[in-house]
Amino acid sequence: MPQEALEVIESRAKELGSRHIRLCDEAPKGLSDPMFASVPQIFNVRILKAAMEALGEGLDAAAIDNFRQRTGLRGRWEKLADSPLVICDIGHNEQALAINMPRLESLPHKMLIMVIGMAADKDIAGVAHLYPDRARYHFVAAKGRRAMPSEKLAQVLQKQDFECHESVEQGLAAALIEAEADDLVFIGGSSYVVSEALELYSDPEAASNTTLSV
Repeated sequence: MPQEALEVIESRAKELGSRHIRLCDEAPKGLSDPMFASVPQIFNVRILKAAMEALGEGLDAAAIDNFRQRTGLRGRWEKLADSPLVICDIGHNEQALAINMPRLESLPHKMLIMVIGMAADKDIAGVAHLYPDRARYHFVAAKGRRAMPSEKLAQVLQKQDFECHESVEQGLAAALIEAEADDLVFIGGSSYVVSEALELYSDPEAASNTTLSV
């Protein structure tokens, strides 16, 4: 954060009689690697650490790690397969996509294949520029009334190379059929889309029908 912004924050905190708590530079040690697969999760843990310290409490890394393992905390930069590499992430707003998309494009790959679905009540036009243009898109619609129809999503995102599908399962199957071993498949745009993809990967029968490789 720029020094000028910090000075404004500190000044305002003094005016309100509030404490200004700076985040720690690093996440606490002792958490297993999957916790750090996602940049937003790293920020979240840093915020939690700062809050606990402000309350005079220490942060028990083992307790947080135990919570992660019990709840899963899935869908944040989660690798679902290796060949081709398949990654999913629930990030859909500008802040998350500004982190995830450059990181995605930096990964080694021959072709980037995107399986994307979004909720109709989100600012889709506002994040369209963050989705890479040099990619093959499979637009999908998750189950439920909030999902934007894939054809309309294609119109809003305005990508050149795409197909539209009625469901996450259909779109994911099409993406995996055309993907080669050195391609990169990304699933995202909505928590609902990622949730359905995770269900497909965890269901042996559905995985067989969808040609999922794990």
